[in-house]
Amino acid sequence: MKKIGLLVLYIITFGQLFGQQVFINPSELTVNPGEQFTTTLEIADVVNLGSFEVYLSFNPDYLNAQLVELGDFLGSTGRTIFPLTNEIDNVEGNIDFAVTTLGSDPPGPDGDGVLLVIDWIANESLDYEVITELIIDNIQVTEPNGTIIPTELFGSIITINGPMNTSLIFSAACPGEIQIPIEVIGFEEITNFELFIEAPDNISFVGFENSDIANIIVEENGGVVS
Repeated sequence: MKKIGLLVLYIITFGQLFGQQVFINPSELTVNPGEQFTTTLEIADVVNLGSFEVYLSFNPDYLNAQLVELGDFLGSTGRTIFPLTNEIDNVEGNIDFAVTTLGSDPPGPDGDGVLLVIDWIANESLDYEVITELIIDNIQVTEPNGTIIPTELFGSIITINGPMNTSLIFSAACPGEIQIPIEVIGFEEITNFELFIEAPDNISFVGFENSDIANIIVEENGGVVS
C-alpha cells in the first residue's frame, strides 16, 4: 500500500508541475507572400474548463491577424458563454482575447479542444524568405469556480517563402526557333513573373505563348525586352 500511495502522489505532483498543454496548431507552417491561412489555439487534457484569457504576439512586419473567433470547445457542455475581450493590434503585433462562462452547472468540458480560431495574411511585398514566430506570451485558464489551471505554452513557427529563383540551361542542335516550357509548381496563383536571360549574340528572346500571368518582365543580357 505504501508503494501505491507513493506512485499516485508522484503522478499528481508531476501533472501539477507541468500543467495542461496550450499550443498553436500547426506548430510549423510554410506560406507564400500574400497568402491567407488559419491557425488554432488548442488545449490538451484539461478538466472542467470554465474560462481563459490569452495574450498572443507576432511580428506585424510579416503577418497581420484578420479575424479571431472562439472555438467550439469552451461551450461544448452547454455552459453560457460571456465574451470579455477580443482585440487585434496589427501595429504592435498582438492579440488579447478573454472569455468566461456563467454559473456552476453544467461543468466545463474535459479533454482536448480548440480555444480560438485565428485567420492571418502574410505580407505580400516580401522579397526574401522570412521565418517568424507566433508566441503565446501569457494565458490564464480557470475552472468555473475560478481555480487556476496550470499550463505549458507552445507557439508556432511560420516560414514565408521568398521569390522562387531557378536556372534553366538548354541547347539547340540546329538554327531556328525553339520552345522551352516553364512550369511553376506549388503556387496557387502567380501575378508577377520576372525572367532573366543570359544568351550569346546569336540567340534572342521571341515571346511567350499560352501564359495567364498578368505581369511578365523579361530581361535579356541586362536590358528589358518585354
